[in-house]
Amino acid sequence: MKKETKEKNNQNKKNNQKKNKKKIDLENIAIALDEISVSLKSIALLLETNQSMPLNNQDHQLYQGIASIMYVGNQLKEATHESECNMPVDHLLIMKDSVKLDVEEKYEDARIALTDFLATIHINFQHSQKKLIIDNDLDTIANLFGRKYNELSPLMNNIKGNIEKRTSFSLCLKNYAQSTVGIICQAALCLLNTSLLAEYVYRKSPSFLLTARPNTGEAVRDFFCGEWLERYLVSITRKVIRNLADELKRPVCFHIFEQSRITLPKNSIIDLDLVIKINDLFYWVTYQSGSYRRNIAHHDLFINKQRFDYGNAYVVIGEFQKNEPSSTDKSTSMPVHSLSNFETCFKERLRKQILRKAR
Repeated sequence: MKKETKEKNNQNKKNNQKKNKKKIDLENIAIALDEISVSLKSIALLLETNQSMPLNNQDHQLYQGIASIMYVGNQLKEATHESECNMPVDHLLIMKDSVKLDVEEKYEDARIALTDFLATIHINFQHSQKKLIIDNDLDTIANLFGRKYNELSPLMNNIKGNIEKRTSFSLCLKNYAQSTVGIICQAALCLLNTSLLAEYVYRKSPSFLLTARPNTGEAVRDFFCGEWLERYLVSITRKVIRNLADELKRPVCFHIFEQSRITLPKNSIIDLDLVIKINDLFYWVTYQSGSYRRNIAHHDLFINKQRFDYGNAYVVIGEFQKNEPSSTDKSTSMPVHSLSNFETCFKERLRKQILRKAR
């Protein structure tokens, strides 16, 4: 009996090793394809932006070939993700070179912890109103806008100004740096491919004119009026947590609540953009794509009256308006950050708190 049990255990171990090797191979292929995809997108962009007329047959075939390869890469990444989701929990913890230290907590477990925490400061947690729909294409665009917001703000502002009008707009890029022109055209092409733009044309020399028309509808309006920023911040937050867990070799259990609603004493209701649970710590991020001062008063009430640690609360601004500071504002207890410095500040704060808890 003992011999049979030992043989069975050895066989299970071999099977697990094969599954883990297959998962690692898929991950390596997906990473390689992702790198190739970035290069191919640049080539596709050059083909698109260097043409003032429609692509010729040869270029069109090359462009279609690039699109096909990128499609296969995305399918493989999705298959890798699906195979991960279907694997037992203990298999998910096995990584290429080390144990996976970051684990995304189930909603219900995280909700109970958040509810208990808020109860200690006399706040009632109602619910998370929505969860972002998983969409790799929208995440890619959101990350592009987040990383290159200064370069892309002229395009963004024109789009937002014409969604309701349902009209085309033109943006002259003659006086822009070539690198900025490339970024703007890359973003416009991505927006066209995801149907956020209904039309897009860029004419090079001598006009250097970009013409586009945004699509209409609630989903399009929501994306440009804040969803892109939410997607970017969720992506940045996950990246920081996972990188720190790997760097510090510390286990991190986390969950990100999107669009949560809470009730303060005296029945004041506040919507929180992002609440982030990391082990037994809680962080709060509110974001504004425009002016923030008119919307910050009720957030200050939450911070000051309920004794939430203001160092764990962030206001992230897409673009500072005139007469608005680019650092801590004396009119609010919350640190005010631009897109460019939020990641660094959040990472350093979290690093200190994880190390302090480990002592």
